[in-house]
Amino acid sequence: MREPQPWLVTKTAKLFDHPYVRLIEDALEHPKDHRSFKYFYMEGGRPAVAVVALTDERKIVLTRQYRHPVGQVIFDLPAGRVDRDEAPIDAARRELEEETGYRATHIEPLTFYNQFPGALQTGIQIFFATDLESGVQNLDEFEDIERNNTPKRILPKSFTSSPGKSIPGELSGLAPERRARRSPTQTMILRLKAWK
Repeated sequence: MREPQPWLVTKTAKLFDHPYVRLIEDALEHPKDHRSFKYFYMEGGRPAVAVVALTDERKIVLTRQYRHPVGQVIFDLPAGRVDRDEAPIDAARRELEEETGYRATHIEPLTFYNQFPGALQTGIQIFFATDLESGVQNLDEFEDIERNNTPKRILPKSFTSSPGKSIPGELSGLAPERRARRSPTQTMILRLKAWK
């Protein structure tokens, strides 16, 4: 079997440059047969973090909020951007407390996840938090976030078994009255050690 090779970048251009996102056009050439084409992708600016937080009652802490790109209210992990001159682990602590009111006594790196490697350069550093102390949310001006502590037992078994299987497109156990769309970070957390 032929081993895939990285393509050569012969030219790069920034088509759009904003503090939150940049659109890049690369001219690519295959190293062996010299095929070439233009490839477009986004750089996400500052890195992002997300937190898989587990309460003493073995409930996972989710947020529920409106996400405009998908036009729906969805369940998600507490997450956000790393501030300038901020360590990712400190950003994870801050986002968890701001969005849920929980302060984590213990927090550790869990994994790095790139949701869209074909279109987005920036990924998410995911942290695992336990020994939570409950407090008050400190939301940004334009955030409207509901905290949702979700027991593992109400999630469908397919979320925690057979990691190679596709994940259902709804979280029926979390909101029986509504069909809930899952985000890429939800897809990831369902395969993490916190669920075992």
